[in-house]
Amino acid sequence: MTQASSKVHVVPAGGGEAYWFTGCVWTYKARGQHTDGAYAVVELRVPPKRGMFGSPHAHPHEVKAIYVLEGTMTLLLGDKEVDAGPGAFAVIPRNVVHGFSNNRDQEAKALVFYSPAGFEQFIADAGEPAKHGGFPPDTSGPPADRTKLRAARAKFDIDSHAPPEWR
Repeated sequence: MTQASSKVHVVPAGGGEAYWFTGCVWTYKARGQHTDGAYAVVELRVPPKRGMFGSPHAHPHEVKAIYVLEGTMTLLLGDKEVDAGPGAFAVIPRNVVHGFSNNRDQEAKALVFYSPAGFEQFIADAGEPAKHGGFPPDTSGPPADRTKLRAARAKFDIDSHAPPEWR
């Protein structure tokens, strides 16, 4: 039996290591090293009126959950689209194709949970450190560095269902 970590981890409001990826701001709240690998939590901020951000994909090794804090996101869950407002919670099992968008006039914010932890590193590998607290300068279209994105997808075994320009 392994000894659980006894170190408390606290991130202050507005704190955490932030990355720009898919036009959004992803901020680590708890990584695997804080939870003995059980799960990771990332705050996701999605800018308004930008369409599909989380290009359709599936995780073969992680269960993902999304808890919407502010705004409304449209979640692609398998073959269904669900409008999810504040308080909505979705659990996405392994191998279920999913994505998200925000076609509304206001920013959306959610907590994204990954279990087990480890996948959160994909965001750092595929994205770039946020240079400020706002959204990246260009939030439309596919990532500019698709080679970096393809390498991260391969490393984390992501099954992409994205259009060709996102691959």
